[in-house]
Amino acid sequence: MIRTFFTGCAVALTLISGAGAGALAADGKAMREPGLDIVGFNGRGYFFGIEQFGLRPRTGIPYAEIRIYDLRTDKEINRSPFVYDETAKIPEGHTIEDAIDRARRAVYLDARRVIKYLTLVPRGRTVVPKNGRPAKALQVSAPGLSGLLTLETFPLEAPHCKGVRTAGFVLKLADGKGVTEVHRDKVMPKGRGCPVDYDIRQASIYLPHPEADALAVVIGAKQGGRDKGDVHYTVVGHFYDHRKK
Repeated sequence: MIRTFFTGCAVALTLISGAGAGALAADGKAMREPGLDIVGFNGRGYFFGIEQFGLRPRTGIPYAEIRIYDLRTDKEINRSPFVYDETAKIPEGHTIEDAIDRARRAVYLDARRVIKYLTLVPRGRTVVPKNGRPAKALQVSAPGLSGLLTLETFPLEAPHCKGVRTAGFVLKLADGKGVTEVHRDKVMPKGRGCPVDYDIRQASIYLPHPEADALAVVIGAKQGGRDKGDVHYTVVGHFYDHRKK
């Protein structure tokens, strides 16, 4: 069962309960993949935030992270990420789901001033791949921004991932005018771990005014090395101001 609560800044956080879909395994051990939730866009469409939560792959420690991106520069903001690990022993009568819940509440409390300052709330519309499964391509459609997003990978060295053949990616948008690059990795961000493959999880589109589109694409970075099987979520995107030709 999925239940939702709303914070004072109107940010919806989805909590895991019972046998939550895509969350905890039936035996209460490690999650197959971390949970993903959208913090949202700001009013002007410049900023976008996500939350990742679950269990650390090697330690099983409940955690939550909030990451906020500036779509104008296609980079995380300086204050990001906000990270909380729930290292306290789980009290008798409580569950791993309760511990993840506490981690999510704690990371929100840490990030709430920035979230409130930027006025991040769910806005616009979100598109997911067919059948909800991660994919290498995704069709998006909005006034001023329509086309096919495609994801390609290529070898990219990560100095912090010795012995792992890590990969970077390029995200392209093909529309009636041609093909443009939304994002291309140049160096491997350390916070992305040791990725060996990628897929598109979802794309969010928001129109802050009639002549602008904000695009934020959530990418799943599949891990190799010691964290093989884990996924780190990252966001790439762009703010399209159609008044600037």
